[in-house]
Amino acid sequence: MAFFSSRICLVYLSFQSNYPYSNLKTPGLVDCSYGPSLKHFPFAEDATAIVSSIRAFFAEYVSTYYPTCGLRTSDREIQDLIAEANGAARVLDFPPASLDRRTTLINMLTHLAYVTGVSHHALNSNAPSAMADILFFHPSAF
Repeated sequence: MAFFSSRICLVYLSFQSNYPYSNLKTPGLVDCSYGPSLKHFPFAEDATAIVSSIRAFFAEYVSTYYPTCGLRTSDREIQDLIAEANGAARVLDFPPASLDRRTTLINMLTHLAYVTGVSHHALNSNAPSAMADILFFHPSAF
């Protein structure tokens, strides 16, 4: 991957810069100011619908579970997660501590759910791991 500049590599290894929309915008796949726009981009269209649903769920969850800013900032588990990510784990571009903005927590939870659920399974061909263990025994494999 020598053709990537170090700036581009840091963007792809960053947390907030790797949110689904930003991840498509950075290489010029959406909202590009140069070249022709894509007429049809099924991945972006599907991802937008999925991320919107995940975001709506977490917006309702965060509003219900943390009705005030004080409850978010006093939640030790969330604050410890942020401290570890920004400290020992050295996650680039992770949201800073205190979470005084509700949207920051919603964006963070949405991204974590998208990466660990949707994106992970899409990139792994959505194949159940149990099938990978028995595939070579299948008669059509011979």
